[in-house]
Amino acid sequence: MIVGGLFLLGTVATAPVYRYTSTRRQNFTASPIHFGVALLVLFTAAVHFYLYFEHGEQIMALAGLGFLGGIGLFFIDVNRLYLYGVGILYTAVQILLWITDGMPHVGSFGLIDKVVQVLLIIALGFLLLRHRQRARH
Repeated sequence: MIVGGLFLLGTVATAPVYRYTSTRRQNFTASPIHFGVALLVLFTAAVHFYLYFEHGEQIMALAGLGFLGGIGLFFIDVNRLYLYGVGILYTAVQILLWITDGMPHVGSFGLIDKVVQVLLIIALGFLLLRHRQRARH
């Protein structure tokens, strides 16, 4: 319930940014996979905020803000090639830190969050490769 509420809050918070930026720029494009990535990011951010509120772990709030910041950067049209690469690294570091910390919260949302993060890395990798291929042609 809390994760759903946080997810909805993140969606509501990013919608005005999308609306403003997409109407102000003619070059802005977002495909269904971009929105899929945004949903994955919103989910993992919501899990991190949930863990912050439940356990008081400040690092979780910072991680959640980092993911939301990535969505904001996407919608203000930061160089996507760099954004995809940094997103892959940021998410991979999240997974590595989780493993080295002993895989906490496996019983609650820890494991499903990491599955979502692996899917996020795959989707960002696909977008990165597609962006590079289009830049060559």
